[in-house]
Amino acid sequence: MAEMVCLIASRGKLGLNLYIKDEPSTRAQEPNIASLYSPPMALYVEVVSAHVLKPMDRQGSASTFVEVTFDYVRFRTAIKVRDRYPVWNEWFYFNVWGPSSLCNLDIKAFVYHVHSSSKRSNTLLGKVKISGTKCRHLHGDKVTYPLEKPTVLSYVQGDLSLKVYTIDNPSMGITTPAPLMDGVILHNQSSRPHHFALQYLKKITNNFSEERLIGQGGSGVVYKGVVQNGDIIAVKKILPSFMPGEQKQFENEISHLTMLDHSNIVRVVGYCYEVKKELIEYDGRNVFADMEEKLVCFEYLPNGSLDNYISVQMNRLDLIGAHVIILSRGSARV
Repeated sequence: MAEMVCLIASRGKLGLNLYIKDEPSTRAQEPNIASLYSPPMALYVEVVSAHVLKPMDRQGSASTFVEVTFDYVRFRTAIKVRDRYPVWNEWFYFNVWGPSSLCNLDIKAFVYHVHSSSKRSNTLLGKVKISGTKCRHLHGDKVTYPLEKPTVLSYVQGDLSLKVYTIDNPSMGITTPAPLMDGVILHNQSSRPHHFALQYLKKITNNFSEERLIGQGGSGVVYKGVVQNGDIIAVKKILPSFMPGEQKQFENEISHLTMLDHSNIVRVVGYCYEVKKELIEYDGRNVFADMEEKLVCFEYLPNGSLDNYISVQMNRLDLIGAHVIILSRGSARV
């Protein structure tokens, strides 16, 4: 690229005239600016299953989830209720800023038991630690790791199966889970809800833009997510709240929604729970704070809200007529 610059000084001001002539031979050598900010590596961790976990309730079972951490980023699986042999098959994606960064970091997976009482905190059953230097030699094969003791004096039981692999020079900052791209999650009614990365949900909702807004309530805002193959899902973004027990409430919501399986109940197709460290100013100094993002993905119903059809004001029906609509559609069946 050849440039000719003419500077003109007048009354203390500087004028700039810039003339540019493109030269393909040199233009092709310019660096791709976008590539300077994209990670050179991608790390994938799939939480497959756990086996023979320590019994924690009166029924001799456990309700568990797995938290995976890498480079100050945390992801969580769904909660498996009363299952000492839980199966998740949930994958998580991490940015890696070079081989040296990978070698200096570890993947940590923590298995927690969720107590039925909201007054009790989650109990750590065990953990798995994988050195970053070993990740380059893992190629996505399932490996079963015995759980390590949370503390020296604690008792541990069971193991955790994981799949770990890395990709050099990913073409995108985030890749899309194959089941969703193929429509399996949306069209297969028996498919289990999947974890989706926040970056992916931003992409399909156009960064949660107003034109994708479907509705909102006291606890969250719902957006239309358009998948690459044309399918549509509803993405509910939970609003931040400083009320006590917020995290427990979200965990219970996901746990109960994933257990529902009925033709007259909107199906959950996925969720997102991400915690990232961000530098914020607090009390006159910079500190790292946990920034949580919680989202739930549902199948999309294009005909609007049910209250639009049974509303007495909009349809000029009495209460008896409104109940007839509900019963005739089978919505009251359980």
